This record gives sequence, C-alpha cells and structure tokens, in this order.
Amino acid sequence: MATVRHNAFHVIGVSTRTNNAREAAPNSPIAQLWGRLFTEPILQQIPDRMDGDLVAVYTDYASDVNGDYTVVVGGRVTSIENVPAGMVHVRVPSGDYEVLISEQGPGPVVVPAAWQKVWALNLDRVYQADFELYKEADLQPENTRAHIYIGLKK
Repeated sequence: MATVRHNAFHVIGVSTRTNNAREAAPNSPIAQLWGRLFTEPILQQIPDRMDGDLVAVYTDYASDVNGDYTVVVGGRVTSIENVPAGMVHVRVPSGDYEVLISEQGPGPVVVPAAWQKVWALNLDRVYQADFELYKEADLQPENTRAHIYIGLKK
C-alpha cells in the first residue's frame, strides 16, 4: 500500500445507487451494473476515451461506509461534451489517495476481499470519491486485478 497524489479526471459510464448492506445480498446493484457493462456495448459507446482501462468510481456518499453512495462504471475520458443517453459523467477530484492492489483472480472474489482490507485499515477518508482502476490487461474474468484508490482527508 502507498499514498499517492492523483490528478483530477472525468469518467463516463453507467451508474447505480446502493449501500454496503444491499451489496451483501446476492444479485446486488453493483453486480447488476457490472453485468450490464459486460453484456451491453456500453464501453464502445463512450466517446473520447483516454485508454482501454476501466474505472469504477464510488461517489456522492450520503455519510460514511454505512451510508448510500453512487457507483459509476465506465472509462476515463478527455471530454464530457457528448455524454450518451442513459449514461452519466463524474469528476474524480485531485487529492491524496491510499492505493491497495487486489490479489489476482475472479473479480467477484478478489475485489470484495480487497475492500474488506480497506475497511479494516480505518483510514481517514474524505468520502468524496474513491475509485477502482482496472488496467486493460487485468480485465480477464478469472484473472482480474483492481487498483483501489481511497480518497484521504488532508
């Protein structure tokens, strides 16, 4: 783990509103969102993508780890001028982020396990925007690796 300073960026993608209690259930809102991402041509419809990486942004927190939040899954973009119908855009602010890299394996297993480690750290979180970065090479169904960035207070 390491603390890094990250510049602001924009993401266009699809979103859902949820909380950690809902995410503990089968067929959770985030699981449904990822299902849409891999069965619909969402990534191909995002204009002005910076690269082939995928980003999941956690934002619009109602409070803390126990409150509701919005998740946007999509791609980093160079422009937000042409957000496709049915999609949203979110700006991830610049700031200090604690970075945790998940194990490599099935996404539905390794990503939640990495978040369990994040919650156990008791970080001084800002609850403005956190994000998972999936490099294009790490997006294989049974061999996923996530870089999780947790926004820290100054």
